[in-house]
Amino acid sequence: MPSTFQINDSFHITGRGLVAAGDILSGTIKVGDIASIEIEGQRYNLKISGVEMGDRVSAQEHFVGLVFKNESDINLEGIKLNPQVIEIN
Repeated sequence: MPSTFQINDSFHITGRGLVAAGDILSGTIKVGDIASIEIEGQRYNLKISGVEMGDRVSAQEHFVGLVFKNESDINLEGIKLNPQVIEIN
């Protein structure tokens, strides 16, 4: 059964890649898992290169960040992810 993750926001970390910030809704997520994400109306399968915890100190919130590196079929630089629930295998 796939894991699910709610993307609430996204941002870039120089030298690391695109980060999808949100919450794990079900299952477990680890480095090497594949996430199915909609980007600009198309679905892509992206490999997770990092799973991090983050804080928004001003809002007193915690979030999980999934890190994705650029893949040969899509350049993630400048991409902003829309809020969405994704499946991860």
